[in-house]
Amino acid sequence: MKHLFSMAVALFMTATSFAQVVSEAISATLQRGESTTVYYGTDALKQALENAEDGNIITLSSGTFSTPANFNKSVKIYGAGYEDDTLTGVARTFLAGGLTMDGLDGQHPDYFYMEGVWINGDININKLETDTLIQGTKFVKCQMGTFNMKSNSDATILRQCFINGHIHGNNAVATGFIAQNCYIANRVQWFDTKSAVLIDHCILPTDYSHGPYLYKNSFIFWSLDLGATAVNCVGDHRRISNNSQNTLVHCYTEYSNWGDYLGSIFTDGQKNLNYTLDGTSIPRRWEIADPETFMADDSTAVGPAGGSYPWDKIPSTPRIISSKIANKTVGGKLHVTVKAEARPVTE
Repeated sequence: MKHLFSMAVALFMTATSFAQVVSEAISATLQRGESTTVYYGTDALKQALENAEDGNIITLSSGTFSTPANFNKSVKIYGAGYEDDTLTGVARTFLAGGLTMDGLDGQHPDYFYMEGVWINGDININKLETDTLIQGTKFVKCQMGTFNMKSNSDATILRQCFINGHIHGNNAVATGFIAQNCYIANRVQWFDTKSAVLIDHCILPTDYSHGPYLYKNSFIFWSLDLGATAVNCVGDHRRISNNSQNTLVHCYTEYSNWGDYLGSIFTDGQKNLNYTLDGTSIPRRWEIADPETFMADDSTAVGPAGGSYPWDKIPSTPRIISSKIANKTVGGKLHVTVKAEARPVTE
């Protein structure tokens, strides 16, 4: 609870409107135990990461941050969200480049966590020098390009993310790899055959084939490679069954009128799997018109709107509901009142 309060204060101090996010207002708050340090400017994240120790928490304001060369510490990083929040007027947190995790100099960044950040590039989890597992990497409510898992790994989770590229396994062994309630714009492919990969409550809209993994409660536009298993998925039967060679369990499949079929499923009536509503830049909510008909194996709706983590892009950092700053000091003190909503932690 203490670190949530610290994040609320940090967000209040650095909250800005959509129209203006000046360099001086951009900040990264490093929390080390009971102490906090605030860094300002576009290099604030770099400075916070350099001074952080494993287990520390870094809270980012809205604005654009320069990218550290190597995210090599086991820290938790919370941003203000990867999209502008129209309800509160809080602008997104934007990382100017891709994110790289290198296992150099014996540093092994297990249990790295990032939430609520637009990563303007690819994520590269590179092979460790010792060739051991990297464990517990987690990205929640982030936008990214391609996710490249080049290291052997365990318990990697991508949750409620907009992945604007591929998920590439790069022939690494991934045990317990989960993409959950995500929009995956391109291919899921190329993990070592000894991997255990689960794609759950996701949207796979592209005309690429996907690897032979376990797919549950997801919308799949194209085909699954031989050896895949699909459970409670929506797709074209011929494609996801690989000519009836794959294992399909209680899937919702259509043989011909795919567009009309989709249009009857979503409450917005849209006949495709595009990320935004047709003709707009408004992201879709993926709500199912008849969830009792299109039900997942966990008794929720299929797709990102169902499951234990329904589609929600607002991060679990506290939201500033209201604030009031006195127009003058009294006794050398400035009275500030902040009302914040502590949101459920999604990790």
